[in-house]
Amino acid sequence: MQRQLLPRQVDARKLTSTDVRVSGFQPVSEFPRFVAGLHDAEGEVDVEMHFFRDESWVHRISASLSTEVSVICQRCLKAMPLGINSNFELAVVWTEEQAKALPRGLDSVILGEEPLDLLPLVEDELIIETPYTNYHPVGECQPEGPVEYGEPEVGEVERENPFAALRDLKSSD
Repeated sequence: MQRQLLPRQVDARKLTSTDVRVSGFQPVSEFPRFVAGLHDAEGEVDVEMHFFRDESWVHRISASLSTEVSVICQRCLKAMPLGINSNFELAVVWTEEQAKALPRGLDSVILGEEPLDLLPLVEDELIIETPYTNYHPVGECQPEGPVEYGEPEVGEVERENPFAALRDLKSSD
């Protein structure tokens, strides 16, 4: 079966009313806010979305996405792979009041009458699922340059405390 690009916009009201599944992929380079936190813009994001109405007749989207991207290790500052897999649920509403009436824990997308833009929706989830800092497992990377820890070695000159002058300014009361 041939893979297809994810549609950029859909009529969410129509799709949720007819219980439809949409799947596709999108190049990582199509998500500029997400790419800003990566090492490069290589790769693809696979997305599957189920548009339906639940037992309470709430318009819903149940979605999953997966991708493998390259991020910077904060320890050695070299590229490292990062797999992102996410499942998320959203309610499609048309007004703020409808969004406030949803059960706690269910995020909403407020549309009004315009079509739903899928790329910003997917990009937001990618950003949420990306760790703020990334590290290779311990022992797999080595910071560049010498790392100095501990007490000065014998023969090294101990530096004067830069705050020692403040001690003389302190009054004796």
